[in-house]
Amino acid sequence: MTIELLFGKFHPVFVHFPIVLTSLLFICDIMVVFGKYEFEKFGDFVLLLTIIFFIPTIATGFITSFSYSVEEVFWHQWMAVISFLFALIFCLWRFHLSKKHLHKKMKLNFLFSFILFILISITGDLGGVITHGISPFINLFWPT
Repeated sequence: MTIELLFGKFHPVFVHFPIVLTSLLFICDIMVVFGKYEFEKFGDFVLLLTIIFFIPTIATGFITSFSYSVEEVFWHQWMAVISFLFALIFCLWRFHLSKKHLHKKMKLNFLFSFILFILISITGDLGGVITHGISPFINLFWPT
């Protein structure tokens, strides 16, 4: 077994971190909307952790993708990239641009974390289809 294949086997280990962290970020931003402002700094930290864990998750997923046909992994792979890029844009907003728009910060943080939560949920469900078969959630939007 090559080192690349061995590294690719760790995708199931890494994959759950961005999912859980994105869920936690969304919960933090819900708490801030309801006046629990102490959750905002924790949300900042969680977003940074999410981006850090996206990197090995996408890298191991890319290596693992060679074990499948292009058709099987296409949407899952690109939704993962889109989710990562959106998380980077969200991070730029949260740490830099929001300082210029304080009156919009809380609502937009909530909106962006909700969008990221939806993106990662779709990505995860597509990955589940690759691993486990048909998904009722995905079939609502992309009937086969």
